[in-house]
Amino acid sequence: MSTLTTVAVAYLVLVAVVCAVAALGAPLEAAARTGDVVGRALVWVVVAVDLVSVVRGHRPADPAVHYAYAGCGLVLPVLITGRREHPSPWVLAIVAAASAVVVVRLAATWA
Repeated sequence: MSTLTTVAVAYLVLVAVVCAVAALGAPLEAAARTGDVVGRALVWVVVAVDLVSVVRGHRPADPAVHYAYAGCGLVLPVLITGRREHPSPWVLAIVAAASAVVVVRLAATWA
């Protein structure tokens, strides 16, 4: 795994924990929402860097699966949250955890 992928996954796991703690009643909703926004942006950066490496000639072993994970990383948060302005912290925790899994799987398709 690249350093960017490792940082993204670690951050998304941290966001998932913060969101879960906020859902349990800790006054961390603002931190959870900010973490969600930054986490989504970080996933976009991971996907953008990934696509740049594809354009430069690096080919994944199974391109269809690889591109599916890249698309899923971009679309999954919107699909989970719907278009709600303020989803619950539990929903944000699920988004962060699912995004971490997608980023790990995206990196695994390079092998």
